[in-house]
Amino acid sequence: MYKLRSGFLLFFALLFAALATPAIAASPTKQFAAAYPATVPNGTGVEIKVTFYNLTPNGNSYINSVELFPPPTGVAFTGAVRTATGNATGTLNGTALIINNFAGIGPNRSLDFYVTVNVTATGCTSQDWPVPLANAGNSLQGDSFNPLYELVNPATNQPYMQLRSATGCDGVLACGEQVLIGLGSGVTDARRGWFNKDGTSCVKVGYDFTNDIMGGSIPPYMQGNDILLQWDVNSQPGAAFTYTAYWKPEWVGANGLPSSQTKVAWFVNGVLIPPVPARACVSASLPAPYGTIVSYNPGANQLIVFVPSPLPANWAVAPTSTSLSFPVQIGKERLQLTYVSQAAATGGANYTYAVQRNAAWTGFQDSLSSNEPVMSNPLPLDGSSKQMQMCIVDEGFTTVDPALCPTTPAPSNPPVACVQRSTKASDLGDGYMIGN
Repeated sequence: MYKLRSGFLLFFALLFAALATPAIAASPTKQFAAAYPATVPNGTGVEIKVTFYNLTPNGNSYINSVELFPPPTGVAFTGAVRTATGNATGTLNGTALIINNFAGIGPNRSLDFYVTVNVTATGCTSQDWPVPLANAGNSLQGDSFNPLYELVNPATNQPYMQLRSATGCDGVLACGEQVLIGLGSGVTDARRGWFNKDGTSCVKVGYDFTNDIMGGSIPPYMQGNDILLQWDVNSQPGAAFTYTAYWKPEWVGANGLPSSQTKVAWFVNGVLIPPVPARACVSASLPAPYGTIVSYNPGANQLIVFVPSPLPANWAVAPTSTSLSFPVQIGKERLQLTYVSQAAATGGANYTYAVQRNAAWTGFQDSLSSNEPVMSNPLPLDGSSKQMQMCIVDEGFTTVDPALCPTTPAPSNPPVACVQRSTKASDLGDGYMIGN
């Protein structure tokens, strides 16, 4: 009896001790995110900012070393790295970069690393960086942190994890934004249109502006007195831009007018076509929606377009001339429409248009499905009835100081006027423009 009672007492004592002992809290999950820059311009010794966030909710989990894995095509680490306080060591691991010997990044803290790279990207392309590594040890020998992709940074309203950069680009633009970086002297009023020309959803796109108006033999396309705008056509093939170029001053011809002629070109399958004489735009505005397709009747060659009322901001006013046709873009196809009639509909009206289609204009035939956007189209056709990808909105010249004009060849005696031409262009195709 005594032994049994003692056993029960020992059991309850152990149980009480177990219940009285506080549970050991589980270690918090180590979490991090990294943000690469939106733009990585071309150049040697370019310094980019890479921000690491320790998103561990609590505990004593510090990030003490990180590794940036091999960068996108056209980008190479040099090994140089610093923080705002200067303390960090960069070590190349093949084409990757290990960073340590910096002040640890505590929970809910971040640290900016300024990493030096050499960038030789071709064109302007958006590329993804590999997910980096964050580690608790000073030499990547501690616990690794788990990448966290979806958590939103309240300061930017974007996820903390940002792995996409526009490489070889001057900047990044959303629809409607003005170009503020990379224009150079002689180019003004540059901006991206409010909409993509094909009606696709607008996202930010990297762009690169090469200004060779004053010369410099910038390879591989530039000749002097020319400009080249490129953007990431892989992510946003429908982007549209406008800008104004002020060309090098020139002497007028015997008729008192400038003798030079603006020419334009654009890339087709990655190859710049030979420059051709620029033509006037069909309209002065960049593409904007007229409405959306209700239905298409191929037998009657009629398209019914729903036009909302009131018209949303920055939309185009649908033409209602029964005698003049106008071009539109639906998907990749160019069409000519002529107004027929309209009928009231909930939230707006249904406009009926006669349709003219020609596969030669753009080389594509759209399905013309319901709800597709019907976009205005400023682009003219060339001499072979193919749609151009650039056009002139406005062009003129201003008399300037004769000292600005070239001395070779010598002007006539007495000299004629010295003028500077200006050209405002609509560019819907990775365009090139030369002023002579």
